[in-house]
Amino acid sequence: QGAPWTVQILPFIEQENLLQVLPVLVPSQNPSFWQYTAGSNQMLPAVEALIVPLKIYNCPSDERLSQNRLWSSYVGVMGGGTAADCRNTGCTPENVRAHFVSGLLYGGSRHKLTDAQDGTSNVFLVGESRYTGSAWATSAKQDSCTFPRNLAGTMEQMNLYTGTGPHETRGFSSFHTGGAHFVMADGSVHFVRNTIALDVYQGLGRRSDGWPVGGFTP
Repeated sequence: QGAPWTVQILPFIEQENLLQVLPVLVPSQNPSFWQYTAGSNQMLPAVEALIVPLKIYNCPSDERLSQNRLWSSYVGVMGGGTAADCRNTGCTPENVRAHFVSGLLYGGSRHKLTDAQDGTSNVFLVGESRYTGSAWATSAKQDSCTFPRNLAGTMEQMNLYTGTGPHETRGFSSFHTGGAHFVMADGSVHFVRNTIALDVYQGLGRRSDGWPVGGFTP
C-alpha cells in the first residue's frame, strides 16, 4: 500500500526532515514513489510515535483537533459518482466504504495535472473533512474491504453526517457554516456550498468525465 499524498508532499511543504526519519518508508522500484512497509492497519505504533502535528493539515475551525492533534482536516479527492461507480470488492452492496479511481489522488495513482482533462479549474484535488478519525500520515486499512484513509470521493452531499465512520470515504464536510473549502487542481481554493447540485459536485471530483459543471463558479 502506498504512502498517502500527505506524506509524499512533505519535501514540498518544508518537512523533508520528517520524511527522512519515517522508518515505514522505503523506495520502491520506481524511485519517485514511496511505499509503506506497514501491513493491514493504520500504522505501526512505533511509527505513530514519530508523527508530529502539522499545522498545514489543520483547519482552525476543526473542533476535533482538541481530541487528537495528529488528525487532518483535509483529505485528497479520489474521484466521485454514485455507489455503482465504486471500485471496492468484498463490501456490502451499499459500498459502505467508497473507493473511487476517477479522481487525481486515489490510492496508487500516478496521474499528472495534464490528466485533469476537464480543466484544472474544474477538478477537485483536496477538500475539507470532519469525518476522518486517523492521523494525517495514515494510508489505508487493507482487509476484505479496503478502507482508504486521508481520501474521500464526491459521492454523497456535503455535511450529511455529524460524526466519524466509514462514510468518511463518501463525502466531504467541515465546521464552517453552509459548506466546505476545496483546493482545485489549479491550486485555487474555493468555498463550495452544501446546496451545490449533487451531479455537479460528483463531476467535480472526476478528472476527465467531460460533463458540464454549470452552477459551479470558481
